[in-house]
Amino acid sequence: MNLTANQCCAFRLTLARISRGWSQEEACERLAQFGLNWSVPVLSAAERSVTGSRTRRFDADEIVALALCFRYPVAWWYCPPGPDPYGLAPTISPRAGRTSLTPEDLADALTLEYPTLLFALLAAEGLSPAMRARIARLHSPEPPEEEGT
Repeated sequence: MNLTANQCCAFRLTLARISRGWSQEEACERLAQFGLNWSVPVLSAAERSVTGSRTRRFDADEIVALALCFRYPVAWWYCPPGPDPYGLAPTISPRAGRTSLTPEDLADALTLEYPTLLFALLAAEGLSPAMRARIARLHSPEPPEEEGT
């Protein structure tokens, strides 16, 4: 199934909210803590936009706020839906006139510049020593040492 990146975000929005057990009202309250002041109708429209006639265009600030609020990494929001053996996911059709991406295209886009991203993070000002160490461990080609060795 080929989807636009915005359709993937809309699909993940519903999945994230349901996985946390939050009502739409509760999700809106929590999103406001991260600077995303959506009303219930706005959230509902964003969730429905995966299959509706009007796809929401998610911007970078919104995706960061969603990632922080729901505690899912930014890249997760762009992952296409997986298999649905129980038929619970909505039927999703790519938008006419929009650039649709295959799951392989999305995977390439999400992992293309991973080393560059880590380098940029390490070069960022104001990064704590603990966070620098964490990023360095992610970039290390060697597996982490086990305790007691």
